[in-house]
Amino acid sequence: MRKLKEQFIFGGILLLANRLQTLGDNTLEELTIKQWFLIIMILNMENKNPTIKEIAKFTGSTRQNVKQMISSLEKKGFIITKKSLDDGRAIMVQITEKCMRYLETTEKQGNEFLDRLFRNVDSQHLNNMAESIELLIKEAENYK
Repeated sequence: MRKLKEQFIFGGILLLANRLQTLGDNTLEELTIKQWFLIIMILNMENKNPTIKEIAKFTGSTRQNVKQMISSLEKKGFIITKKSLDDGRAIMVQITEKCMRYLETTEKQGNEFLDRLFRNVDSQHLNNMAESIELLIKEAENYK
């Protein structure tokens, strides 16, 4: 019985991720939900001018995947990249004013999206989900 629950949760997370990506992509203009999330992750980093390598490590993504998304965001004017003064091989990333204005103007829309998504989830379920997801993230980070 436990194994069936584990399989259901694993599959459910994958299905939910796909569904949330589709919903998010249809909600946002100019950005995909993955691009938006990458920007939010960068803004939550201690280093405010992180390198692509640091972003990849922080997000648990590959350097190549981050580099591809950064390139797309740079073309849209949401990010600026420049070579590091300390290490000429490293590429530093900076969020632009255009990006910050975009986030400000879409904040209400994002909050409405979350309100609608979680409207039938009570506080106890919300807390349980948050704890469970946090636990699974830690386990995935330590998985070898």
